[in-house]
Amino acid sequence: PAAIHACSGHEQGREKQRYALIILNQPLIGREWFENVWNSCDLRICADGGANRLFDGYIPHHIAGDLDSLRPPVRAFYESRGTHVHAFSDQDSTDLGKCVAVVRELPPHTLILLPALSGRFDHVMASIQTVYEIQ
Repeated sequence: PAAIHACSGHEQGREKQRYALIILNQPLIGREWFENVWNSCDLRICADGGANRLFDGYIPHHIAGDLDSLRPPVRAFYESRGTHVHAFSDQDSTDLGKCVAVVRELPPHTLILLPALSGRFDHVMASIQTVYEIQ
């Protein structure tokens, strides 16, 4: 279950909440739901092979990771459309951790991870650990 919060200018005198969407390298389900989330986010980042999942349908602001899963034609496509590609050579953090490092260099955002808890068990556990560490 999930809920989409419509973000509108200022809510009850508070500043608009800023959302950063990080797309992981797992199949995306629910196209309409995904589009609502995509359109609600101010910042969109693909974690390495997550960009392959979006190829030519959506343009993320950033792609970050060790880039071992990003297909060369996908990288070229996104770079030609202004997406910033961040290549990290260290193997001591996950691609999600590398995306979080990019977000930390920007104004504060609330993170949304898609799909957060699917795929290989070791990847799911690494995502949980990363989220725990950034609290």
